[in-house]
Amino acid sequence: MRYSRQIMMKQIGESGQDRLKNSSVLVVGAGGLGSSALYYLAAAGVGRIGVLDYDAVSLSNLNRQILHFTSDIGSEKAYSATQKLSSLNPEITLEPHVVRLAEENAEELFSGYDIVVAAVDSVSVRHIINRTCVRLKKTMVEGGIEGFRGMILCVKPGITPCYHCVYRDTFLDEGAVGVVGATAGIIGSLEAMCAIQILLGIDRELDNKLIYFDALTMTLEHISVKRDEQCPVCSGSAEP
Repeated sequence: MRYSRQIMMKQIGESGQDRLKNSSVLVVGAGGLGSSALYYLAAAGVGRIGVLDYDAVSLSNLNRQILHFTSDIGSEKAYSATQKLSSLNPEITLEPHVVRLAEENAEELFSGYDIVVAAVDSVSVRHIINRTCVRLKKTMVEGGIEGFRGMILCVKPGITPCYHCVYRDTFLDEGAVGVVGATAGIIGSLEAMCAIQILLGIDRELDNKLIYFDALTMTLEHISVKRDEQCPVCSGSAEP
């Protein structure tokens, strides 16, 4: 049975597996972070997964983007990723979106999914994802990497700080940065784990924490973060 090792876990069981089957996740970015996140979301049996990426596979991607092979160079990442994932798990629905994300189309793209996983290397795009998720009151799982370091932030509108609360002074894209492929794999896998926990309703330990990973010291740190009551993005979204 495909999911037998998950179903035997008390936190999941058959009811939890059904919950995953009836859930949907949109992963924005099918690169280093997105490849790992997508692989484990698909393997876990999340019933419907969207893959949003307008870019094409290039040779320099292959040290970290595990869903893409040398033979895929020049192909759209969204199609390359969904092809591999459908082979991994033909029981789920995969939806490629080959489009550049912008403020104008984000709401339409996000509205049909339960959770949005941000797996992009652009700070400006992260802010678009954050603003849209806050407006739609959708949970966002955000990940970022540089070199041997990585971070994860789970944004639950009205409950936790949003991305702007934590990174209010960071708006400019820095361009390409160095990264070890395994770092992308670890952070992408943790993004998938966060999304799975949220879908299963066992995620309370993720609230109000920035998760920081240092591969050089092999340490994982939880940093407490607070909502900015004056945040121009989320200050009006607090739950009563």
